[in-house]
Parts: sequence; structure tokens; C-alpha cells
Amino acid sequence: MKSLLFAAFVSLLLGTSAFAAAAPVNKALAGKILFSDKRFYPTQAKSPDAFNSAVKSQSKTVLWEDKATKRWRVFCAAFYKAPTTKKELVIGIYDAANDKTPVTKIDKLADEVGQTSSLLDLTLDPKILPKNKEYLVKVEEGASVLAVGRVKLLGAGEKFNGKVDFTEE
Repeated sequence: MKSLLFAAFVSLLLGTSAFAAAAPVNKALAGKILFSDKRFYPTQAKSPDAFNSAVKSQSKTVLWEDKATKRWRVFCAAFYKAPTTKKELVIGIYDAANDKTPVTKIDKLADEVGQTSSLLDLTLDPKILPKNKEYLVKVEEGASVLAVGRVKLLGAGEKFNGKVDFTEE
């Protein structure tokens, strides 16, 4: 029993939830990515409907940048349409207005082949992803898209003092 709890804890630390490995595809959430500014809990529940309800209630569509770090800490729960066939996955982040060319891509290694979901912990920089825009996030395996989600990343704009200097230097 202790080794099972330890294995579940280690899998959580590695970015995969305890329900991800060897679990059937979650039909209610298949192909979706949910976003939050806090880690997703629970990793299990009394029933699939209770789990889906708990995860959906924690998810957000708008995330604000951290005022101290000036970055976004994004927690994602990705539920795949089908089990993974490779360990190499790519998280593509696209401007929602142009979902053909990614703004950035992040390589991710799955813990094992056959996963049907993953918990992702991303730190996103406004130097790469401009503030106050909506993004489409895709988990891709080769040419196929396993899961997709939309999120708005908001942040405070530049502060101006209202004074303008027209003198030439």
C-alpha cells in the first residue's frame, strides 16, 4: 500500500496525475485542455462525474500574470482524445487569431506510452507571449492533435505619467 501511494506521489511530481497512466480515455473531457492558476485537485474522485465536476469547477479561461515575477504560472489538465503512442509530445501555443503558426512550442516527454491525460505546469513569459491576448494551446503528437484549449493571458500594461516632452534633443 505504501509503495502504491509513493508511486502516485512520484507521478504527480513528474507532471502526470495518478489517473493518467493506464486509465481509459475520459469521454466527457476527451480532447480538452483545462487551465488554472493553481494545481489541479483532485487527482481522483468517487466517480468519473464527480472528478469531471471538480476539475471543471477549478478551471479558468482567463489568467492574470503574477505581479512579482511578471510571468504567468499556468497549470493545465490535458485530456487526450486517444492514448499516446509515443513519449515525445509538443505543446504548441498559438495566437487564437492565427492558429496555423505557433508563437512558441514546448517539448514534453510523457512518462510512458499509453497515457490518456497529463498535468502540465508551465511558466510563460510575456516577452514571448504578448499580454492581453487569447491563445490556443495544443498538445500534439507528431501530426495529430491530442487536446486543445483556449486561454486569455492578461497583465498590467505599461504605466505612463501623462506628460509628453516635445523638445528636441
